[in-house]
Amino acid sequence: VLFLKQEGFAVVSDLITTDTPAQCFNQNWHFMPSANPMCDYNNHISTTFDTGNIILVCPDCDTAQISEDIFSRGYGMAEASHMATFTKYGQSASMTTLLLPCEGEAKRVSAYSTTPEDLSSSSAVFDIESDRCVFYTKNDAPGRFLDCTFDGDMAFLINGRVFISGGSTLCINSADIIQSPTTIKDMYMHIASGIVEIESNSLKPCTKRDEAIKIYAPKTTHVLLNGENIPFTLYSDYVYAVKPQ
Repeated sequence: VLFLKQEGFAVVSDLITTDTPAQCFNQNWHFMPSANPMCDYNNHISTTFDTGNIILVCPDCDTAQISEDIFSRGYGMAEASHMATFTKYGQSASMTTLLLPCEGEAKRVSAYSTTPEDLSSSSAVFDIESDRCVFYTKNDAPGRFLDCTFDGDMAFLINGRVFISGGSTLCINSADIIQSPTTIKDMYMHIASGIVEIESNSLKPCTKRDEAIKIYAPKTTHVLLNGENIPFTLYSDYVYAVKPQ
């Protein structure tokens, strides 16, 4: 599960493997009785609460449907409710689901999966209004998704913001965006207007080019680590400001 605090939504990635013959996998989401969920022709499931809504999108699924459910607030009390079910057929299954809260009407979302048949990795693309969000997880080996390559466990990209975990090199169109001499446990980065904002529990300041992480960020004027200004070195459009602890 990856929760993007600034973006305000979450991505859930499931990988299920079995030794049995092909079968049906169901991913179920249970709703409160007043949620009134609906499923459209794109397999998008959304609710119609007065105080807030949520959109569920699973581009990996074969089918999506709403079915009856039971909700219990306590022992001996039960109400009629509904649940959403995303279904996948096969011997193994990869299912990546977007959970997008909405204050008012549901936002326009389109999505598709780029997961290879061998399930060596899982990736999904979500277009939320004008924002393109790309989510990637490594299952067995480093892989490629769209025009990106990544050697780590998980990556997420959205409009100048990127999160990576358990890797050292992220490339787009064969150009290094992030390159570290050692594995980065966790790193969230936002680049805009000459400011590089970095959040991490595993990085510390460092400006030495042979030790620091190489970050593509031309015309950088400031670098922040967990909200604090830190020194940096700028060389050939790359910034050197942090390294893994």
